[in-house]
Formats: sequence, structure tokens, C-alpha cells
Amino acid sequence: MHYTIYSTVYNNSRTLEESLKSIFRPEYDIIVVDSCSNDGTHEKLMDLRQELNLKIIRKRCSRGEGRNLALKEATNASRTAYVDLDAIYNENFHILLTSEVNRLFVSTGQWSYFGKKEECLERGGWRDLNEGENDEFILRVGVEKVAPVIIGINQRFKHSDREKRYAKGIELWKREFSLKVDEIRGYGLGFDELPRSSLLHYLVARAKGIYAYQSGVNNPDLLMELMYKKMIDPAELGIADKWIALESYEPQSRRMRSGDDFVREMWGQAFKYIVTKNPVRVRRLNRMGVLYVKSKEGAENWLFAEEEYEPELSLVEGFNVRASS
Repeated sequence: MHYTIYSTVYNNSRTLEESLKSIFRPEYDIIVVDSCSNDGTHEKLMDLRQELNLKIIRKRCSRGEGRNLALKEATNASRTAYVDLDAIYNENFHILLTSEVNRLFVSTGQWSYFGKKEECLERGGWRDLNEGENDEFILRVGVEKVAPVIIGINQRFKHSDREKRYAKGIELWKREFSLKVDEIRGYGLGFDELPRSSLLHYLVARAKGIYAYQSGVNNPDLLMELMYKKMIDPAELGIADKWIALESYEPQSRRMRSGDDFVREMWGQAFKYIVTKNPVRVRRLNRMGVLYVKSKEGAENWLFAEEEYEPELSLVEGFNVRASS
């Protein structure tokens, strides 16, 4: 089996080398699309090219467009996975990459998708989006299994400063406006799910095209339902319980299953936490975040992996998910 890891990067020189070294193995190909960085990122990539077996493409593009370009450059018939180069990956990433589970979606913290190059491209590849591109891609390309596994940690930024490394002044405003438009498009959001201040964003998104795959259900909710249906126990792949964590949120409508119901069926026992200070994804959807773990060490590992977003957890005392007989 041939393995290709691909990513996009822009103005990420501070975290780039450590991230790349965490995913490197001599038998892997690594393809990086640099969106014309101007902070030394490109020069650092060139310095690391031979040591880490990198293929580097330089083109100004969105995250989704860059991933699609990289995917097309992957070796034919290879098993592929996308990564973010502001994260440090652990051994679980390599276990899942080299597993035999096709169309495998990792749904915790650092998301990834493990699948064959040709299957991903035949289903349309990645859209030209800078936000919501993961949900849209995964729903359209399809999932066979979902693994709620911590595969890496976000490197430390103050989240409010994250976008400032990409642009400043009017360019920062333009970037943030574009991100909100892409969020609506990629998440498949309806106007009734948005604040009134987002009217202009919504109109631009409508003109460009909103990728909604089920009437009345946004893509994150649809993806959450898919996760429940396709979830596997990562222990079957050799993942220790301390790395298993299921991120969820309270359902928007009664037609959606709650995480409590799913975990009762799937796991013999677990701990439930309310995310009292929510990561960005849940906060954008205006939901109460929930975390299920098999061990309390799993909650500690999740907090460490998500420390950039400064989440806080509150244990639900007396929660018991032992399957009923």
C-alpha cells in the first residue's frame, strides 16, 4: 500500500517543522500546497523538502482548493489523509492511516479522512472553500466508518489572533467576511439559523451556492447523525481508551438522536462532560457542547489537545451509560 499525506499552508512558519516531523515516515509521500506565504514558510518548506520527502506546490488558493490540488498530485491508488500543519500528530494518526479501514473519518479535535485517492476524486474532491470544507467534503464523498480518536493537538495560538497571521487591516476584514460566507456555504446553513447581522453574508453565499444535502438539516447536524450510525470502537484498531473521545452537542430537534442514546448502545461505560466553554465549532452553531470519554484520562487528553480554544469541562455526576440488559 502506498500512503500520501496532503495539506495546505499559509504563513505558518512558527509551527510548520514540528507538525511535518510528527507526520513523517520514510514510506509516506507528503504533499504541501503553500498559498504564497510571505513569512518564511515557503523557505522553510524548501529547507525540509529532501529530509521529509516533501512535494511542494506554490499557488494562492483556499484551503479546499489547495487540498484538491494536492489530492490530484497524490500517487495513483494511494491511501490518502489530509492534515493541518498547525497541529502536532501522535501515533494514533499513523495507526489509523495504515489500517485497512477505507473511507475512515476521524471526528475528534484534529479531523482527518483516510481514503483512496481515486474514490475521493470520483466523488468530486474538495470544494473551493476556506470554512466548512470538511463537513461538505465528508458528507459528499461518504463515510464507511467513524473513529472518535484524538490524533493530535493544536499548537498554541490565542484564537483571536489566529486570523491576524493571515492578513491585516482591510485585507483582514475581507478575509473574515469571506470566511463567514464560506461557513454558510459549507455548513449548509439556512437564513433562520443566522443572526440578523449576517444578512449580507447569506445573500453572497446564496449567489455563490450553498451546499445543503438535506432539507431543513444543516451539514454539521447531518454529519453528527452519520457519525452515530458509522461509529466504531477504536479499541478494535489498537487505540487505547485514554485517546477515545466523542465530541457532540445537544440536538437541535427531537428527530435527532442524542449522544446519550448512542453511547448507551455503543459503549459499556463512559463519562459525560458538558463543555462549559465551547470550542469554536460548537459556539458558531450556538449549541451546548458535550464530550463523552471512556476514561477520565481521555478528558484530560482532550483538554490538552484543544487547549488553544480554552475549553472547560463540567462532569455530569451520576451519568451511567452501562448498556441495559
